[in-house]
Amino acid sequence: MIIKRVCRLCNDRLETVARADALYCSSKCRTYVHRNPFPKELTQLNRWIRYSKTKVPLTPDNHIASSTAPRTWSSYKWVKDSNAGVGMGFVFNGDGIIGIDLDNAFDCDRNLKPWAKQILDELPATYTEVSRSGNGLHIIGFGEVLSGRRWKFYDGGIEIYGSGRYFTMTGNSFGKSPLKLANLINALDVVSNVAQSLENQIDHRQTA
Repeated sequence: MIIKRVCRLCNDRLETVARADALYCSSKCRTYVHRNPFPKELTQLNRWIRYSKTKVPLTPDNHIASSTAPRTWSSYKWVKDSNAGVGMGFVFNGDGIIGIDLDNAFDCDRNLKPWAKQILDELPATYTEVSRSGNGLHIIGFGEVLSGRRWKFYDGGIEIYGSGRYFTMTGNSFGKSPLKLANLINALDVVSNVAQSLENQIDHRQTA
């Protein structure tokens, strides 16, 4: 069986002579990703902010911003070129782009914990990055989440949002995740089922 290998950015097929660890079809794609480590579906939107060390949203000119005030959001380029705060953030505004935050998703050997791996395995391949802490994941794609949800359990946590929130963005992609957004229409069901399974395990341990 021949496995089709495609460019992480443009999705064109990689040449059969490409190195086994090759991610891009050309130097053009490789250079673009080096300069712009986020999907074009995000960078073309004026939904970017800066943030402080305590994760307070900021405008590029260092004023207070808000994830619910569109007038305080800016273009990717303006935010990228700004030195305000300590990093960049992307705001979810209910237009069909959603974010899933997996907190404390890695074990001490830097392997994904089973519950985090299950979520990634059950969702289509989409842009996924390692969070600012280095121990979590941000999964971003197309979907509909009318009301955000949050679950906390003994070895991690899951959050899913579609509006009124922002993610601190690192550009530190996880593994070979594509630089494109996939359709995550089933995301809420997937994370809810995993969270419920974890909660059931906790209840079982407490009553055993």
